[in-house]
Amino acid sequence: MLVEDFILDRENETEKELMLLTHQFLLDFIPGLEARYKWKTAFYVLRKNLCYLNLSKGKLYIGFIKGHLMSDAFGKLEGEELKQIRHFYISTPEDIYSDALADYLSQALELDKR
Repeated sequence: MLVEDFILDRENETEKELMLLTHQFLLDFIPGLEARYKWKTAFYVLRKNLCYLNLSKGKLYIGFIKGHLMSDAFGKLEGEELKQIRHFYISTPEDIYSDALADYLSQALELDKR
């Protein structure tokens, strides 16, 4: 299955639209980023798994694989109870194009180089 198919299979049109916007933003923001469908979700990979896009209980989020190593100047990363992953929740298009997400993605890119 392709990531696009995973997204287009969503029944809720609002969720589908937000997922498509986020998917395209990730691919545009990070040159060379690959979208792969695995473990029933959309993963985004450079050298390693960088992040993933998923829905849980109707909430869309990006999970940062090495989120525990990221600084959170914007206070928008969640998941302190998790060992490594941190979540950035997306509820509007403004969240996608926010300075916070740009900062988190830039940090994830730096961590991927290690």
